[in-house]
Amino acid sequence: MKKTLLATALIGIMGATLVSAATENAAVDARVESMKSEFSLNDQQASRISKILTRAATPEADKEAQKTARMEERLDKRLAHMKEKLELTDAQVAKLKTSMTEQRADMKALREQGKANMTAILTPEQATKFEAMKGDRKGGKHHRGGRGGHKKGGHGGSCDKN
Repeated sequence: MKKTLLATALIGIMGATLVSAATENAAVDARVESMKSEFSLNDQQASRISKILTRAATPEADKEAQKTARMEERLDKRLAHMKEKLELTDAQVAKLKTSMTEQRADMKALREQGKANMTAILTPEQATKFEAMKGDRKGGKHHRGGRGGHKKGGHGGSCDKN
């Protein structure tokens, strides 16, 4: 009896998740179609906007899985390019992939350790402010000027001509 009830509950939850995902996709599609006509977007632009809006509507766990999948895809493309240009064997590609994946994991562990070390030094109030500072910084890369800053010649600086 309990197994049947549990199975029924799981099926219900899975069904609700699928309906929710379908509803989100329909909303994204409607939004993209609206933007497509309003801004005269071509199909490529509409596709890129759809991907962005879909990511924004995706729960955090799915976003993390998508991020991992994108990183894996970029790694595979990079390795395919290296294989072609450097004439690598399949064994070499496999070893490189393992090495690069391990290096990524090591770097993540180092970042987490550094964060833990920083938090251990700060007071709780300072740690809260520090987290808020990091939150302000996230997604703000475009505000930092990027490579070479705003001036010609790649020396950074402000946009003001005063």
